[in-house]
Amino acid sequence: MTSLLAPLSGLKGIGPEREKCLAAADIHQLLELLLVTPVGYARTPELVPRPVAGLCAFTAVLERVRTGRMRGRRGGFLELTLRSEEGRLRARWYGRGGSNLSWPPGTELLLTGRGASAAEEPFVIERCQVVGSDEELARALQTLHPRWPTIPGLAAGTLRGLIHQALQLDLPDPLAAWIGAEMLPLGLAFRRVHEPVLETEADAGMERLLFDRFVALLVALGTGGAAALAPEIRVSQKIAARIDARLPFALTAGQRTVLDEILSDMQVTRPMRRVLQGDVGSGKTAVAVAAALATVAAGRSVIFLAPTQELAEQHHQLLVRWLKGSRVKLALKTGGSAARARELAEADIITATHAVLRAKLDGKRLGLVVIDEQQRFGVRNRLAAVKMGVAVHALSVSATPIPRTLMLTLLGDLPRSQLAGMPPGRAGLTTRLANVEEALAAVREAAARGERSFVVFPAITAAGVPALVREGVRWQRRELAGIPVAMVHGAQTAEERQSGLESFRTGQTLVLLATVLVEVGLDVPEATQMVILGAERHGLATLHQLRGRVGRGAKAGTCHIVPGAGAKPEALQRMETLVRERDGFRLADADLAQRGPGEVLGVRQAGHGGVLRVARVREDRLLDLARSTAAKVLAAGDADARDYLMALQSAVSPEFRPQDAL
Repeated sequence: MTSLLAPLSGLKGIGPEREKCLAAADIHQLLELLLVTPVGYARTPELVPRPVAGLCAFTAVLERVRTGRMRGRRGGFLELTLRSEEGRLRARWYGRGGSNLSWPPGTELLLTGRGASAAEEPFVIERCQVVGSDEELARALQTLHPRWPTIPGLAAGTLRGLIHQALQLDLPDPLAAWIGAEMLPLGLAFRRVHEPVLETEADAGMERLLFDRFVALLVALGTGGAAALAPEIRVSQKIAARIDARLPFALTAGQRTVLDEILSDMQVTRPMRRVLQGDVGSGKTAVAVAAALATVAAGRSVIFLAPTQELAEQHHQLLVRWLKGSRVKLALKTGGSAARARELAEADIITATHAVLRAKLDGKRLGLVVIDEQQRFGVRNRLAAVKMGVAVHALSVSATPIPRTLMLTLLGDLPRSQLAGMPPGRAGLTTRLANVEEALAAVREAAARGERSFVVFPAITAAGVPALVREGVRWQRRELAGIPVAMVHGAQTAEERQSGLESFRTGQTLVLLATVLVEVGLDVPEATQMVILGAERHGLATLHQLRGRVGRGAKAGTCHIVPGAGAKPEALQRMETLVRERDGFRLADADLAQRGPGEVLGVRQAGHGGVLRVARVREDRLLDLARSTAAKVLAAGDADARDYLMALQSAVSPEFRPQDAL
């Protein structure tokens, strides 16, 4: 039996180049390959007697096969000479130049592909199946044909072949002992998703994958309660007063309440596993910093874990400003930073990305791990952070909350603090649908008043969408000429990004052209305009996070949502919901009502696979069964099941949003 966590090197055809392409797409293990789920399914077109221009299907008898090479290009093809009732014809199967077909002359085939407009041009084959009988033909015509996503550097046929090869292995089912015959075996579920015949088969396979996704989430949430004792973090009135003096503003009543809940948990030796939730701009970071300072005052160190280098840098700069002149030692550790081991060892608060998990730290001194935007971490990273110490307290922070109804179903009695309300002195914001001209006009008017604006692009260089280094540069020269502009994106160095953000924060520049990396962690009270281009490419949570960057000061803000010309009706509905609803909790419930828990929780694997359409899945039954299964796995301490579920949770996309899960 082959382990689901086995490396891909065991598959045939995985050489250094293909392994590199797969690794670049975060596909390293067998499970990650199988989670590259189809983006959709196609059916065989209606049969025609002879190929016509465009997509079509026909039957013919094979006469002979020859191989050929592409002129001036790499790759080869098979050329089939075929005979049908309409006469003899040629068909080419590109990308199959090295294939050795075993079909003898006289084999009847069903060919699907594209016919040429000129009679002398060969038919281009997309699929080719043997149909030796009427029954085989009828079945082939009903069969669904998956369309897998594109992985750069890997041909579609190669990906299909690797997945097919993986499906032939004897795959284990780590949850078999806990679910019995109530669900499809995992190996069969993968085959039904990747190679279905009927829609009902695909749905059944998807149901099992969604079920495992639920169980993984629940097991991840139930991993608290380590046997070792955590440090007692006691806060005297004197220490509390010193913490208050270090914060740049007085905590609100809501912030006080949730901070008291957190500190109460940390005063006992049972490791805290608390979730801090609050809407965008509600002041969660201040609460987390206060908890961190209480830990430092007790002689322990803190790791402040952020999902991206940009957010880690922003948090570090915030701590530098807030703690200027104090004796608290700070350090920054990201994949792009060169923090020395001694600096990390002496630091009281380490702001870091997952790169810190590979660092050698004094686990005995570690007292608290704050996991910000924690839904964007794989479970493997979250657990690794918690296990860096002998026993540490853990505070998970999420912005836009998941729907309350789904939270109650999933979380049960998991301790959570809900931060309600907003800090005083904020004028709020208005959200509106707009076109590019209207949005840019608002940015120019704001600049004339000395106010600052964000313009968020969906991509840096991609074609077909507003791109930062294309439209952004053009607007900087034309539409925004004469206005101080900064540009920030992920392809820049850390110094370039920090310089751009700092110039915007201090008012040296009035317009910040950026990608979605400004979604979280950036607090500029003077910013009043947020323009989101290509808004249909983002989910409700991302849109809500982005608009939360403005209206944080004494002047009201406006968020201009600019959809692209090809925005689909469901995307426009999502944007209209955002225009109507300001409260993040009600917005999350609206998202649940629009999409349902199956699509909210189980949708996208590893950033490669498509949406698992689960309209036919009985989600309530799945959730109930998942809760009981997760409880059994946790109670039994099943290491194989836990390893599988951790790997499954770690494989979710970075796009997995706060309203999706904790």
